[in-house]
Amino acid sequence: MRTPLVQLRSEGVFPAVPARPAPAERSQHTAKTRYRQADAPCTLSRVLESEIRVEFASPQWAVTPGQSVVLYHADVCLGGGVIR
Repeated sequence: MRTPLVQLRSEGVFPAVPARPAPAERSQHTAKTRYRQADAPCTLSRVLESEIRVEFASPQWAVTPGQSVVLYHADVCLGGGVIR
């Protein structure tokens, strides 16, 4: 199991995370790093203009740089990015 934190390039696909949030501003969503994986609760926060930090509530299996993470809010897919 990997640590519950990934950073990824956002490239404007995350409308739920403001472009210039206050330092403590975060949003709650779900995400998955594998196609058949169950949605896992996570918190999003913007690190840089082009990077989002995804902090999972619990450890995730096989989180690997270069793979993708897909973010959801309820049944709506917010987008995704490549894990750094």
